[in-house]
Amino acid sequence: MSDSDHHIRNRERTSSGTTNGSTGRKSKLIDGDQSEYARGAARMKRGSSSRRTLYFLGICLVGLVMWTVIFSGSSNTSHSVNWWDENVHLRFGFQKLTYAVVIDAGSTGTRVLGFEFHQSLKDNSLKLKNGIFHEVKPGLSSYADEPKVGADSLKPLLEKAKEFIPQEAWPTTPISVKATAGLRLLPKEKADAILAAVSDVIQNSGFLTTGDSVGIMDGVDEGIFSWFTVNFLLDRIGGPVAKTVAAMDLGGGSTQITVASSPETQSLYPKEDIQNISLFHHQVPLYTHSYLGLGLQSVRKAVLSYNKTDPEATVLHSACVNPVVSREWKYAGVTYTIKGVHTGKFEKVQYNGFTRREAIADWDECYNVIVKLIEEMGVVKSKDLSRQIVVFSYFFERAAEAGIIDPMDGGKLTLQHYFDAGKQACKTINADLPLLCLDLTYMGALLHNGYGLAKSTPLLALKKIRGHEISWALGAAYHILQNGV
Repeated sequence: MSDSDHHIRNRERTSSGTTNGSTGRKSKLIDGDQSEYARGAARMKRGSSSRRTLYFLGICLVGLVMWTVIFSGSSNTSHSVNWWDENVHLRFGFQKLTYAVVIDAGSTGTRVLGFEFHQSLKDNSLKLKNGIFHEVKPGLSSYADEPKVGADSLKPLLEKAKEFIPQEAWPTTPISVKATAGLRLLPKEKADAILAAVSDVIQNSGFLTTGDSVGIMDGVDEGIFSWFTVNFLLDRIGGPVAKTVAAMDLGGGSTQITVASSPETQSLYPKEDIQNISLFHHQVPLYTHSYLGLGLQSVRKAVLSYNKTDPEATVLHSACVNPVVSREWKYAGVTYTIKGVHTGKFEKVQYNGFTRREAIADWDECYNVIVKLIEEMGVVKSKDLSRQIVVFSYFFERAAEAGIIDPMDGGKLTLQHYFDAGKQACKTINADLPLLCLDLTYMGALLHNGYGLAKSTPLLALKKIRGHEISWALGAAYHILQNGV
């Protein structure tokens, strides 16, 4: 072998050795990269799995919340529409909008109340969304001799209802007209004539009607529906019965007291005064009584005519009226002149820096006459009035006029406030409110001598709750939508 061949072979060996070493290093690098890649891939796989797990758990949590809200939302104790109702339940078809129209034909005026509800498709429960209230005066009973004119007075109210309810919903919206004490006190033939004329108007209203859409409401139903309205708006229905409030309504021709009765006291009431009603799958025993003739307007007439020998007299004198007052007052279609009597009672008043004596109404005599009337009516002292008591209608209006509650929002007071305000009204010459002395004195006497409340009893006088009028009409609307007109 030549030296050149040996040299070439040496270079080849050297070159071969160099190549093999580089390959070894590359192999080590590739093996290392593959190992690092595998570990990264494993980490990515574990991260992806964790994210999928979290995503799955998130979906489950959202689903659980949605399920709870959608299928349990109707059973909570809030009876007002909330964000979930508007944006989830209604939008996804778990609730629907439904409407009702109720006309309250009272003794002093006629009111239309329209209601918009969300109705659950699961259990048909209702949540109140919106409502309207409009009134016309006088009441239907003032049209005893003109039934068609009385019926026509409802037409403006029907137009208000139509403005509130979408036209496409009119044919499926039930309407109910119920008269209260005003028509109960009329002779039957005159009341029937008014109802027939009203029925003609209602049948052509465009709303859903039946043969029972127009009629006279029983005083017991009036009390129950009023109690329902107050407790529904306060969200006291659906929870423990012990948390419900007592409802006291003072209308023009009658007054109602309604309260959930306890098992211990039910036997103490007349059987006909205990009504077992079904509320949200629970039986609730209610003590309720309606006193026809003890509404404020009826009591005024009875007090002003007390011990009068001429039942046809239209000039009425009473110790409940200031002696210097002479004003006209209309009742049951008759115009009376009311005057005070000089009883020898005076009050010292300041006038332009001088003190002078002025004749005043006799609160003591007024109170005694009223108590006798209450006793003659056999008013029962309730045994279940240790809970919160809500008073409304004339209870609210006269308290607001006397300045003992806020005229817009109402408020808390005690029974003593009615007594004090009545005495003050009897000492004051008030030509604009000549019967305020009588009215406030009667309210104090009814609550204390009639229902048996202590003068220190706390009361809540209200006209509205959450912007909705306190009226038996809401309870009636709920009943109609659940059970039919």
